[in-house]
Amino acid sequence: MNEIIELQRTLKEYHITPTKRYGQNFLVNNNIINNIIRSLGNIQDKNILEIGPGIGALTNDLLKTNIKSLFVVEIDKKILPILNKIQLNTDKNFKIINGDALRIEEESIIDGYYTIVANLPYNISTLLIVKWLKKLSNINEIIIMLQKEVADRILAQSSTHAYGRLSVLAQFTCDCELLFDVEPENFFPVPKVTSSIIKLTPKQQQPTTREINNIEKICKSTFNFRRKKIKKSLENVFDNPEIELEKLKIDYNKRPEQLTVDEFFKISTIMK
Repeated sequence: MNEIIELQRTLKEYHITPTKRYGQNFLVNNNIINNIIRSLGNIQDKNILEIGPGIGALTNDLLKTNIKSLFVVEIDKKILPILNKIQLNTDKNFKIINGDALRIEEESIIDGYYTIVANLPYNISTLLIVKWLKKLSNINEIIIMLQKEVADRILAQSSTHAYGRLSVLAQFTCDCELLFDVEPENFFPVPKVTSSIIKLTPKQQQPTTREINNIEKICKSTFNFRRKKIKKSLENVFDNPEIELEKLKIDYNKRPEQLTVDEFFKISTIMK
């Protein structure tokens, strides 16, 4: 309760009204913030990129650790004075970027490897995740809070309803782990949905850009027609899908949600 009162006081002081446009649901439970930081493990001398810091609940606690640097990306100009005040009161390497996380080039901001921490707006979470999955070379790990429905899709196994393009791309490039769920009452304003915090750790042997693009193309071709058998939905990719799939020893009568991530990869390797 005290955290909500303090948050409301800060929002009033800086004339900030949480907006749906920016997906602003501020976390007001310090225990969850502490759990997020613990989930980062040993962050000594690491670069951290925080997306959507809001009024700085997580930001302040990150600056109390022994991180090397903290970069925050905030799109709402009204919040910048709060972050600027935090910046004045820290001796850490702390940089504020006012911009759209979908448009920034992370590698132009951070030199070397970095870890992403984010409370993702529901309306852009999938777009941001796909963006990061395609540029993992300098990312140590991604710890994100997002709508539980999206987290379920990322973690879904084949032959389940939630399994789809996002599941395949995430599991093809990363080891994916659910850390814990966060109930709506831990935010202000209170959202209508439960959130989940997940951890994505890039695989040691990273696929090439071409491999990722190919597997994404196969996913689009098949999951856009979930009810069709893959021998039909892949006709726009291969001249004779049945023959190609037989060579790979993959049942061409399967529907896309029945294919494993490994089978999607096998199919993508024979694209021209």
